[in-house]
Amino acid sequence: MIKSKIVLLSALVSCALISGCKEENKNNVSIEFMHSSVEQERQAVISKLIARFEKENPGITVKQVPVEEDAYNTKVITLSRSGSLPEVIETSHDYAKVMDKEQLIDRKAVATVISNVGEGAFYDGVLRIVRTEDGSAWTGVPVSAWIGGIWYRKDVLAKAGLEEPKNWQQLLDVAQKLNDPANKKYGIALPTAESVLTEQSFSQFALSNQANVFNAE
Repeated sequence: MIKSKIVLLSALVSCALISGCKEENKNNVSIEFMHSSVEQERQAVISKLIARFEKENPGITVKQVPVEEDAYNTKVITLSRSGSLPEVIETSHDYAKVMDKEQLIDRKAVATVISNVGEGAFYDGVLRIVRTEDGSAWTGVPVSAWIGGIWYRKDVLAKAGLEEPKNWQQLLDVAQKLNDPANKKYGIALPTAESVLTEQSFSQFALSNQANVFNAE
């Protein structure tokens, strides 16, 4: 496989930090930024961010490469085989680990970006999940996240004489006490289909309990 290392982040950084920037001449470079925001409204927002970046960094041109989410991982594989990966890619933290295993990530560039921004600018948990399992490097620069949460009805808890859960064990206890399948009442509802939503929903439980995408081996 032909491999072209990239910086994995969805923020645009100086091309000096990215390996493989396309040089048009000595003072001008071009960067491709691949992302999954194919909706026109989202692309419009990204275009504004690109315009701001280009204004602050004269000589650097950024081209958007929007790809449908369902075809995203396949596109990455195809481009990596042809040595045509964009310099900057937005992707999930778990797939970033896969790409890192394939040596597609420019770890040095990622570390430089995080160092320049400052580790204190990130939530500890977010930085933790983009670290390699041996703790020696990062696989990407986190700039956004899906907010996962658990919603419950206070009136149902009050009627059952239960307190609001404050930790995972309490949540499990409450769910079990409210569970009444015979009457089609369930203590908790979670997605179980083979889908991205199921993975995302499970991830919030796993990551909040110090799990990682891969184990140390």
